[in-house]
Amino acid sequence: MSGLDIQFRHETGLTAAEYVTRRGWKEACPSPPACLRGRARGCRLQGHGTYGRKRPAGMRIRRWYCAGCGITFSALPDCAASRVSGTLEEIDAVVTCASSSGMMAAVRLFLPFHMDPVSSWRYVRRRCRWVAEVLSILRGLSPLFFGMEPTLPGLRAHLGPGVGLRDLRGLCAMDLPYLPHPVGFRPPSARSGKPRGPPTGTGHGSGAWRG
Repeated sequence: MSGLDIQFRHETGLTAAEYVTRRGWKEACPSPPACLRGRARGCRLQGHGTYGRKRPAGMRIRRWYCAGCGITFSALPDCAASRVSGTLEEIDAVVTCASSSGMMAAVRLFLPFHMDPVSSWRYVRRRCRWVAEVLSILRGLSPLFFGMEPTLPGLRAHLGPGVGLRDLRGLCAMDLPYLPHPVGFRPPSARSGKPRGPPTGTGHGSGAWRG
């Protein structure tokens, strides 16, 4: 049993609030994805219910389980950040504020009632570091991002003023298995190169996987 959870994309235009209200996880991949570990290992995917996320409140994620590999597969909607609580829009807002007005401005705006200023500063710094890592990898991975400064202002200067982290998940859909959180689905144990385990699927309801 590996205990590994492979995330793949549930392509949806719903906001986080809409996803909760409409119980969007019920529409996630009606045909479960194929486990590519191979039938020789006794791989057989079966429904594994849903699990709840701390934030946004009420959001659930649909998943499957392969008894042969001991791996779960989770269909993450486009609005949700991967491997961390919250949404991509929330992280985008924090990092955008830090980029334009400074770290402490982001702390005052998004964590005004937090009692520990050091923890608040680290909260913002972590999100800035996450986004910088994703953009740095993309700049060397995809021709679409060649020459881009690995910052959110750089992303918008490169692709347009309205582009954000949620748009980025769609733009780099085929590269999500190789990108870290909060945008990509690279497992935490995979520091570089291809993630361990089966390739991550893209698209809604297709059950397709790409290596």
